[in-house]
Amino acid sequence: VVGHPVRHEYTVIGRKVNLAARLMMHYPGVVSCDSETCYYSKLPAFYFNELPKKAMKGVKNPGVLYQFMANKQQITVGKAPMSVEREEGYPLLGREKEIEVYSSMLKGFLEARAAGHKNYNNVLIYEGPIGYGKSRLLAEVVYRTAKEGVRVISFELAKTDIKQSNYALQTLLAIVMSVQNCKSYAERERVLLSKILDPKMRQNLCLLNDILLVKFPVSKDVSLMDSQTKNKKMRNYFLELFCKFAEDEPCVYVLDQAHFVDRSSLTFLLYSGFAFRPFEECYTFVEESQSDPNLVADKSLMMNLYSALALWYA
Repeated sequence: VVGHPVRHEYTVIGRKVNLAARLMMHYPGVVSCDSETCYYSKLPAFYFNELPKKAMKGVKNPGVLYQFMANKQQITVGKAPMSVEREEGYPLLGREKEIEVYSSMLKGFLEARAAGHKNYNNVLIYEGPIGYGKSRLLAEVVYRTAKEGVRVISFELAKTDIKQSNYALQTLLAIVMSVQNCKSYAERERVLLSKILDPKMRQNLCLLNDILLVKFPVSKDVSLMDSQTKNKKMRNYFLELFCKFAEDEPCVYVLDQAHFVDRSSLTFLLYSGFAFRPFEECYTFVEESQSDPNLVADKSLMMNLYSALALWYA
């Protein structure tokens, strides 16, 4: 401790401090870290980009270094793959009951669809403590569902996503519309135009501008709407899109870390459940795991989500 008691300065030394100083010097303007910090952040891998190796004074072997991408929404649209994938040769053990429940529900859904029914839908929620193996279970679900020839739309949320308005809805919509791998707004627009062929729906493509980061011309009707009317119109339009693609092929939606759904997306889910009951031919699989209560926006709100989903797909 040095300096006047009112202005004490504390000096810390060690390998980590030296590494941090070298990172700031050799990678200016970015938030950088080593592999250990990346691991203990508990964030999905898509939050980090590997940095090129550089020779640094006093640091012989720093290992792999990463740049932290603070805002995914500015980097990609709908890019939120699941961090756990099924590994060949490593079968899932001790989860026969959970898999049996899911397999039974999926079989019932496919049989009802083949028979021409449009009102057989359901939601399955897994809940358990950290380390219980929920993500591994979801990976098995994705694998088995794909083997049945059913389209799987899966993504994983992270702790920071709860602070990004409409992030969960944006990700879901982007994957449904197959624009998650597009690198520019122009490319996303081309894909959307190839997917949406109905003239009436094309008139309102501008409603996707904010959610999917595109630049379709704003129609006259939309330009004259007030904020409340426009938001309602957007919700209805998103529902039309989901329902349309649900009619074309059966879908299973897999959501890992569902307790990190942001409030705006949660509001849309509740609105959808009580107002429209969409996805008449979709089966939804939602995973929720135990988390720090401080990270969840509102515990009662999450319970309302589950109630809405049960009604939505009942």
